[in-house]
Amino acid sequence: MAKESILEKAYIQATDNMSTSGVDKDAAFQTIKSEMVAYFSKHDANVTEAEIEEYIKVQTGELDEALSDYSMIQMDKRI
Repeated sequence: MAKESILEKAYIQATDNMSTSGVDKDAAFQTIKSEMVAYFSKHDANVTEAEIEEYIKVQTGELDEALSDYSMIQMDKRI
């Protein structure tokens, strides 16, 4: 399996359970990283810690960019 593909699968599994929602970015990063390391140890994948960290940074950077223009404006719906 290509390294990019296994990194993607591990990242999806690590973030799929929403354990990183509602926590600060550093805690989310560490949680995702530890989940990915656990995934790789189960699947005997040879991925370095630096590769994991870089992949997480790219993915979270893309997410931050995608959400950068999103805002919620509370509208007064009273009649």
